[in-house]
Amino acid sequence: MLRISFVLLGVCALLGASQPIDNGPVLKQLPSELLFREGRETTVECVTEGRESGVSYKWLKNGQPFSPNAEVVQRKDEGTLVFKNPSKNDEGRYQCLAETKYGISTTRVNLKRTFIDKPRVELKNHKPVEGKMYKLDCKIPNSYPKPEIVWLYQSLSDSSASRNILDRRITLSPEGDLYFTNVTKGDTSGSFKYVCVARSPASDDDVVLAEHVLEEALPNNGQVDNEVYPMYVTKDFTATVGTVTMIYCIYGGTPLAYPDWYKEGTNVENGPKDRVTSHNRTSGKRLLIKDTWLEDQGNYTCIVDNGVGQPKQHTMRLTVVSE
Repeated sequence: MLRISFVLLGVCALLGASQPIDNGPVLKQLPSELLFREGRETTVECVTEGRESGVSYKWLKNGQPFSPNAEVVQRKDEGTLVFKNPSKNDEGRYQCLAETKYGISTTRVNLKRTFIDKPRVELKNHKPVEGKMYKLDCKIPNSYPKPEIVWLYQSLSDSSASRNILDRRITLSPEGDLYFTNVTKGDTSGSFKYVCVARSPASDDDVVLAEHVLEEALPNNGQVDNEVYPMYVTKDFTATVGTVTMIYCIYGGTPLAYPDWYKEGTNVENGPKDRVTSHNRTSGKRLLIKDTWLEDQGNYTCIVDNGVGQPKQHTMRLTVVSE
């Protein structure tokens, strides 16, 4: 009988221990990072899924107790913080703790200021040589996060008359520069310009970074050069599991060459919908890994052959790490 009593007491103890887990507060999860603009009201949510009553909320900033003030108010009956006029000083790692008699639940977020330094831009004129490769510069400014870079072909007299640049010979590098594997007469005009813009959560409008005019191309004087030359190639680098990885192999020359990609000597012949593919808007000049895995680590080689000049190749090593 005594033994049975001990067993019953043990079962009751286990049931009691599980109660805080079953009935404790459950907070809505926040993204790992939340961006804000200086001077624009920002909300950091902290509220339970069921909006239970009797919940006590506390905040930590960078591991230290944080209290609301005149500029940062906490909503009634929840832990949500409203930053009325946020500034760089509000950046930090915030942690919300929701406590009831059953236990404590917590959620974390890294609050980061988004910004972009807008440069002074001067229109630049160029005289490329027909049939030769060419590069238009676009320097990515100091910013967070790194902006999306887009090149537009735009009228000099009417900025609303513009279009995206889609041509197999023209490729955008990750540094923002625009590479022409060979220039044709159709690329040049005295009435249109090439405009590099940044698109960032720090600005409602495109931020102009560079403007270029390609004037009438100079003749090549009948000189024939069918070799291919490296313009931009990726060097050895490290990528993180779960991220998007891009490997570039941009070669100039006439006629246009389409790279073949190899990993450890094996041809990468995947289709457009595959995780690893060279089928994208760069016409094969970029190998795209849509979701990086540890097994993607290794040596990658691009072999470039335009069928006329001597084939060229470039090898780089990709190292993959976990966070």
